Amino acid sequence: MGEQTTIGPTLGTRLLVVDDDRLVLATLARELRGQGYVVEDVPSAEDAFSRCERSCFDLRMPGISGLEFARSLRERWNVPCVFLSAHADAATVHEARERGALGYLVKPLGKPRGALEIGRAHV
Repeated sequence: MGEQTTIGPTLGTRLLVVDDDRLVLATLARELRGQGYVVEDVPSAEDAFSRCERSCFDLRMPGISGLEFARSLRERWNVPCVFLSAHADAATVHEARERGALGYLVKPLGKPRGALEIGRAHV
């Protein structure tokens, strides 16, 4: 068997995952924990402010949108983000990148792709 490598800057890095879809939230959190991240998973942007070193969250959620949340994270704490969304139109992806997203994952996503993009989201 080959060696298993952990994707990400260091083992034990704290990561906040935000998504209003509980199944997506649980699945992604489990996969990222398997990659060595210390994951805190929450169902809304309101629950997530100031809880992380880097973030992965749903773009469109009730209440505070993912785009607004990303702007606030960047302005207040300089926290990088990766967006997670079922919407992949060019305008939405462009707006996410303009707001400082370091990656954009389209649901449903495979295990290696999600962990790889999130591993890249570091300052």
